[in-house]
Amino acid sequence: MKKCYIAGKIGDLPVSEFTNNFTAAKKEVEALGMIPVSPVDLPHNHGGTWSEYMREDLIEMLKCDYVYALRNWDSSRGATVEVETALKIKMNIIHQKQLPAHPERTL
Repeated sequence: MKKCYIAGKIGDLPVSEFTNNFTAAKKEVEALGMIPVSPVDLPHNHGGTWSEYMREDLIEMLKCDYVYALRNWDSSRGATVEVETALKIKMNIIHQKQLPAHPERTL
């Protein structure tokens, strides 16, 4: 089964908001028949700097077949790096805003 990394805004959002965004995205990716990989769920065993988060997240993203760009990806410094990297290495990108509000109901 294909794996799909979820790229979206985390920083500057309340924990409940970004958690809800990524939880919903995981369901949407599953409805597309793929295994979701969420940076929110990664163990992140490091000092907690932005650079350390990004290095670990990019490693996991590169193991995936697709990137699922949340609607807010372009307002996130980290998600912008992820999507731009995916574009440069010609990974498949699915944009959340291009899908119906409830893709599980249409598949």
